[in-house]
Parts: sequence; C-alpha cells; structure tokens
Amino acid sequence: AIQLQAYEQSRQQQRALQAAQNNNGNGGGHHPRVVTGSSPHDARMLQAARQAQQRQSGCSAQRCFSALLMLVIVCGAAVLILFYGSSIWDRFSGGGDLPPFFQWEESDGTTEEFKSWKTRGRAGLTLTIVNAMTDDWYAYFDEAVADWNAAPALNLVVEMADDPDPSCTYIRGKLKACNGEYGMGGWSGLNEAWLDDRNFIVASTAKMNESYLKGKDDAEKLYVTCHELGHGYGLPHRDTNANNIDLGTCLDY
Repeated sequence: AIQLQAYEQSRQQQRALQAAQNNNGNGGGHHPRVVTGSSPHDARMLQAARQAQQRQSGCSAQRCFSALLMLVIVCGAAVLILFYGSSIWDRFSGGGDLPPFFQWEESDGTTEEFKSWKTRGRAGLTLTIVNAMTDDWYAYFDEAVADWNAAPALNLVVEMADDPDPSCTYIRGKLKACNGEYGMGGWSGLNEAWLDDRNFIVASTAKMNESYLKGKDDAEKLYVTCHELGHGYGLPHRDTNANNIDLGTCLDY
C-alpha cells in the first residue's frame, strides 16, 4: 500500500512537470498538451505495487486464520479441563489431590437439616419400607433398597402391599413407596414426611411421578427411586447444584 501511494505521488509529479514543459513549448498559451501514455517502466512499477498489496492482504488473511485456529484450540482445552480435569489429574498424578484451582466444594452453599425417626436409643435405623408400587417398578425398588441396605447404619425390612396404592396413603411408623401419574407439577419424585411435636418422623411416603418418568430410561427411574427413599430415612440433599462435579450419590443433583 505504501509503494502504491509513493508511485501515485511520483506520477502526479511527472504530470505536473510535463504540463509545465508543454506550457513552455506552447509559448505560455492556454492550451497545454495532455500526456495520456505511460512508459514500460511506469507499468512495471504499478504492477509491482499491486503485487505487494496483494501479498500484504494474503498475509493478513493468514494471520486471521492462525489467530482463529489458536482461539479454537485454547477454548477446546479449557472445556476439556473443566469437565475432565479431575480424571486427567488422577491419571497423571497417581490419584493425588487436585490443584486448588480445580477443586470443587461438595455443596453449593445451601444447607438442609436432617430429620430423624425415633430409634429408642438404638444405633442406626431399623425401618420397614412398604412396596406399594406396580410390578414394573419392582426392579428399581429392589435395587435401591439393596444399595441403601449396604450402609451399616441402616436395617431396612421390605413389606409388600396387597395392591398398588397410587394415592400413597401414609402408614404410621413406616416408609411407603408408590408410583402413579401425579401430573406435571414440576417434580419427578416427591418425599413427604409427617412429624410429631418434637420433629421426629412418624410416617413417610415416596412417590415416583410417571407423568415425567414414563418412557425414561432405567438409570433415571432408579436414581429417582433411590433419591426419594433416601429422603424417607431423613437424609437431606448432599448438593443441589446440577452443574458441578458429581458426588457419586443419588442425593446429589
């Protein structure tokens, strides 16, 4: 671009000089001779200037492409570290603690209170769970109860209801599990607890809402069953932030 500008200035100076010479050749008249031609040297200079400008434009496009490619690489690396940083660190550090920048808190800052059943001074919780679900939910119920029963503090006893009970009427002293189409009320599972005057649980129900869960995969149905039974024992959420690291429990969002 600079070479082309310099060339144009040179051409203007040549035209002014030729015009002055023409005026002198015409005796100072008012009819100067106009020069419209150009020399081979001028043509070569113009061509060289245009080629230089094209090269500069090409280099600029190449720099833009390189910058864009670098941006894509950096963003991809950031996403990879954000979602898989802990796995990558475990692989290369032998399972050591994450650097502080990549550590997550186990809670999003919200706290929920534990609720308790009366245990009459016994350690742990012995509780009867009534299965009032339809038979297509038995597998999720059985697996969730077995997983919870592996906890040393829990002694869970299963009792089968005579018939499925979608209304899920509570039974004093027991936790009842039910399923049904409860409508699009914003919940796929719901636990309800009845408390005495000292805030001990005296009855609890766990409902699985097929208005949301019908057609969902096995993993989601098992998760909701495990989640609501956990609340039935009096356990709060471990975490209510669905966008942070998974805590490995069904009481984590």
